[in-house]
Amino acid sequence: MEKDNPEKSYLAELLASLDERNMSGIDFDRLKKWLATAVSKEEAYENLMSQLTAMKEDYQQRIAGMVKAMAAVDRNRDNQQQALELVDGLKDMTGEELVICYRKTSARFRDMFPASFGLLTSGHKTKSGLKSWNDYK
Repeated sequence: MEKDNPEKSYLAELLASLDERNMSGIDFDRLKKWLATAVSKEEAYENLMSQLTAMKEDYQQRIAGMVKAMAAVDRNRDNQQQALELVDGLKDMTGEELVICYRKTSARFRDMFPASFGLLTSGHKTKSGLKSWNDYK
């Protein structure tokens, strides 16, 4: 179900009123309010885009780091080539694709390097049976 967009409707009205015969029909107070709203929305959009870009770059770097680490210990040259292709393709992925790729890659990384997550070490247990924070230093 598509919502009626009042901004698009207003823009259509404004464009129609810019016709030379209809210039007197422009409500400048309404136009001023609409422009102020448009400016604030543009600033919010730019802020969101900046945040999205930072998050995408972070995901790309995390995925690339994990893929490179896995490729470094993998002796299969075909897998190394696939890893390079994946790293090269990260910049073209959407945010949603990066999240999915990150989940898959981090799961493979945890499987390949379980000791880096404290999964193989017995570690020291506290009185409650939980690991001590010192085990993670």
